[in-house]
Amino acid sequence: MNEPITASTEKPTLRIAGRISLLLVIIGFFLPIFFNTTGFGFLNIILKSGNINIVNITIFVFFISTLLGGLLLIPLVMKRELNLVYDWITLVVSILCCVFLTIVITGVISDSVSDVIILRLLTGDKINLQFGGYLIFIGLVVSLITLSIYTLSLILPPHIKTLIKNNIRNYSMFIMLALIMIIFIPLTGGNNWNERNITNIFFQYSYVLILAVGMVMVIIVQGIDLSVGSVCALVGALSTMIYNTGAGTFVTLIAALLMGGAVGAYQGAWVAYGRLPSFIVTLSGMQLFRGLTYLITKVTPVNPHDTGYSLLATGTLDEIMKFQKIGPYYPTSIIVAIVLLVIFFVSEFYARNKKIKNEFEISSLPLFITKLVLISFLILGLAERFARYRGLPIVALILGITIFLFHFILNNTVLGRYIYAVGGNPRSAKLSGINSELVTFIVFCFMGIMTGLAAVVSTGYMNSALPQAGNLFELDAIAACYIGGVSAGGGIGSVIGVIVGGFVMSSINNGMSLMNLGTHYQYVVRALILLFAVFFDVYSRRKAGLS
Repeated sequence: MNEPITASTEKPTLRIAGRISLLLVIIGFFLPIFFNTTGFGFLNIILKSGNINIVNITIFVFFISTLLGGLLLIPLVMKRELNLVYDWITLVVSILCCVFLTIVITGVISDSVSDVIILRLLTGDKINLQFGGYLIFIGLVVSLITLSIYTLSLILPPHIKTLIKNNIRNYSMFIMLALIMIIFIPLTGGNNWNERNITNIFFQYSYVLILAVGMVMVIIVQGIDLSVGSVCALVGALSTMIYNTGAGTFVTLIAALLMGGAVGAYQGAWVAYGRLPSFIVTLSGMQLFRGLTYLITKVTPVNPHDTGYSLLATGTLDEIMKFQKIGPYYPTSIIVAIVLLVIFFVSEFYARNKKIKNEFEISSLPLFITKLVLISFLILGLAERFARYRGLPIVALILGITIFLFHFILNNTVLGRYIYAVGGNPRSAKLSGINSELVTFIVFCFMGIMTGLAAVVSTGYMNSALPQAGNLFELDAIAACYIGGVSAGGGIGSVIGVIVGGFVMSSINNGMSLMNLGTHYQYVVRALILLFAVFFDVYSRRKAGLS
């Protein structure tokens, strides 16, 4: 019991998280030195303040706890020998940090104290610097998570640790999404969780999720599509012109899907049968379709003649059907949520009983029930947010149908198994009799159809087909895939995972916008998140012995 424990016996992931959190804390704490030569930046708040009150004392303990949390990570990072005394100190400091983080977030002492702490933390009081405050806040959260995981790994019973180890990868993105939403609550004054903002996230970022559904299949078969932004611009312009001829919304939507499918077939033929790298084909397509967009639109916006075109992107089912509120709620989203939960429960119990009957491995009953409860809360919570504002967004309904359809294809059809087989090992799939060229061609056709749908949604949201529309759409879709657990090496990925990855990116973008951070900060954060997501994938595969 008293034998030393070496950090090398723990998960290397903890050491990596320790390095990151320690770096964030140190940079965030000392960065103001370079902007304020009169002292240690945030320390000026305490050292040069004439008032000793509960606010300054709390800030002082807050930063000392932050530094202690970072210093306690040094032995873990450096793989030094650890003993039981260190473990208990780690546990005590973790609890101390959690207490003061709670004070900052919730204002346990008083609302005014919490407001002052957050204001000083993010603005640096008289120091004209915000970035250091954000780094300290993020660094402290990462430190707490790292220390908590390390401490739990020492005190939890073996069977609980095994259960967590076997399921953490499947649910890590859900945990990350929840943490992001929680972190942005104090940073945005709770505005990130109000009903209007939740609905607007679907209106603003649904095109990313639609593109990600198609992109996940392309990446699974070891491909990439860099042309989706340009195709969105082209199809958006053409579909708006079709709509302006007097064609209805439904006809316009079908035309957009067919045009997107045709583009996907064109590129898929080059990749599958021409045996050209998808990177080169879609890079060429990016330039080609952008040029065609400029030629067709003559570099001028194309506007729909009425608001009917934008209903798919910004309309709600309750408003179209003219349903009235029942109390504070529109009814449609609540009804749809209940129906979805009934279907979900029936399918989950049916799948579990089928596995038991065939003597397959299943999750424990407590974990199974926990999963059902958490998903039920998520669906009902989302429905409640929709119902309080304008009702069920049409784009959310379209997105739900799209997710269900392609999740079913990938997990319950022969084509889905072929897609994973071709992505996992194309040579073995070919030798097994799978027509890998046809599978790749179909996948690019699916990507084109999804791009056509995303074009209608994005153009409808802007209520105008802009020649320069679609810029960096491909980055958002690819980032959502990699963050959602799709492997850069192909053969691994899921529709549900990329949807969660898309929500992670959308929540971060939305949170930073609510904080009035500039676009340049958003680009930096998105780039770093993408880099770390791919690094985590490569690191996990290397650790598992995969090439």
